[in-house]
Amino acid sequence: PLFDAVDTVKDCLAIATGVVVTMKPNPKMLLKALCPEMLATDLADYLVRKGVPFRETHHISGACVRLAEEKEISIDTLTL
Repeated sequence: PLFDAVDTVKDCLAIATGVVVTMKPNPKMLLKALCPEMLATDLADYLVRKGVPFRETHHISGACVRLAEEKEISIDTLTL
């Protein structure tokens, strides 16, 4: 099983390398795909780096998303 796992990881890395090497990002589509709600994860990561336990950061970022939805505004326009 261990050697099977190693073989599988090597195969996955070879496939991922092929994907990345041949990838041609489309900047317009990448910008279009961005959404402010993605900032909830960044907020949680930031709070963890500041020493807040992840369980709490999950609730805090969730509350920010909920507040933005209630106010019908984007999360990136919330103020302290």
